[in-house]
Amino acid sequence: MSTRALPRVVACFDKFRLTAHAPELCRVVADVAWENNWDAVVMPMADGGEGTLEALHANGGVLQTTTVTGPLGQPVDAVWLLRGRTAFIEMARASGLALVGGPEGNRALDATTYGTGQLLNAALAAGVKRIVVALGGSATTDGGLGALEAMAPLARFRGTELLVACDVETMFVDAAASFGPQKGASPAQVALLRGRLEQLADRYLDERGVDVRLVPGGGAAGGLSGALASLGARTTSGFRFVADEAGLADAIAGATLVITARVDSTKNLSTARWWAACARSHGPPGSQSPSSPGPLIRMSSFPLTSGRRSPTSSPLRRCSAQVGRGPSPSVASVRAFLPYSGNAWHSRGESAKYESSSG
Repeated sequence: MSTRALPRVVACFDKFRLTAHAPELCRVVADVAWENNWDAVVMPMADGGEGTLEALHANGGVLQTTTVTGPLGQPVDAVWLLRGRTAFIEMARASGLALVGGPEGNRALDATTYGTGQLLNAALAAGVKRIVVALGGSATTDGGLGALEAMAPLARFRGTELLVACDVETMFVDAAASFGPQKGASPAQVALLRGRLEQLADRYLDERGVDVRLVPGGGAAGGLSGALASLGARTTSGFRFVADEAGLADAIAGATLVITARVDSTKNLSTARWWAACARSHGPPGSQSPSSPGPLIRMSSFPLTSGRRSPTSSPLRRCSAQVGRGPSPSVASVRAFLPYSGNAWHSRGESAKYESSSG
């Protein structure tokens, strides 16, 4: 007697900044799926910003804590992840805007990445051969100078692979104008910060022969990406890196329904491209057996909200309770899930397509 496999939902949310953490959101979907006799796979996602360490820790490793200098000089107990000979560092844990109470508590001209450099030192002292630095959520626009000063002498890092994970495409000197205001910088301070970045770009070129002005995404974390690139660091998409580490593509291949969302997801082109490619990879129904046409993928874009909304309260729980109900569960659930405007990539149809949707 054959046993019919349960329909499976993959919950792979990114965080909703100021609202809910990715693991909480994924768990809500999973709880409702299990209640309705669906199987569920929980895979919290991140794009290199806040939440990256949580997502990576789900795949193993031992959390470490190092006391470092915070963005405004205060001591901070920063957590990082050690897995074998690889260290994973989320720079926001040492130099993040949240550590100073947001833009209102920040001093944009003084904020430093020194503590992030101290985390790289701790990783090196642990004997790792590879250090992954996730960038995002920073309080800083110091061009990574603080981190490099903490890491001196820099020759110690020769032979250690440095990998920067971020989904920001801003160039080095543009970091001041692009991110300075959200870190509390006034227009006059933005101009000063840009001038500093120009000077640092010249300095890095003179000292290490790398023109960080030309490094794609060199402005991430206020220029920390460019500074690490001057040491030979490679840059990769934060979302793609986390997705690959988690095995997201394999999980999706066996899913009936995939639900993912993040704040302002349409502004993150790297993430959007990954999902579009994922949908295309499943192809139209004709490329697979009729009984297995591939998962339906739903991605919602949420507006940034002030204050925290519990992921277990309405409307999230009420709407996620639709998972697994109706004559066509996968379609019914995707249309009922989360009543916000957003975007969806569907692997069903003549070809993968991007379309706007509402609820």
